[in-house]
Amino acid sequence: MDGTWITTYQDHLSQPYTNKGYREIEIRKSMLNEDNFEDSVIYRETGLPKTGVGAVLPRHPSDHFQMYLDTTYSIDYVPPYDYTPYVGAQPDGYSVVHRKCHSQFTDTADYRRHGINTWQDESGIYANVDIKQRVFPVTNPIPSNVHEDNF
Repeated sequence: MDGTWITTYQDHLSQPYTNKGYREIEIRKSMLNEDNFEDSVIYRETGLPKTGVGAVLPRHPSDHFQMYLDTTYSIDYVPPYDYTPYVGAQPDGYSVVHRKCHSQFTDTADYRRHGINTWQDESGIYANVDIKQRVFPVTNPIPSNVHEDNF
């Protein structure tokens, strides 16, 4: 035995000096840098084709990713002529009136409740109640042609 004892902590701290992975390595210099970039001739005539077989730098054709952009529906079902789709006039407030509001009673732990204060609102009053009353006014469910003396 050599007579020198070291603790595990000392052995751990000496690893950068003993392991080859921790030693500094010389980084290779690149051929182009900011100083000589203007002097380089990147697009030079090599006598080889620019694209295709035998090219210096392989490049994909211009429609290489076209298969991902096209769907079978847009290829197989082409409209017979150019047209603009008809969009009819919707009554005012249509989308707001017919929109399903969040229920305060059944959607208590819903993902649509945003914010940090998502406590239960048990008022029973929805956001579109006043618009619904304007679009759908309250009507008498009993027809006016039915008289009381007919009963």
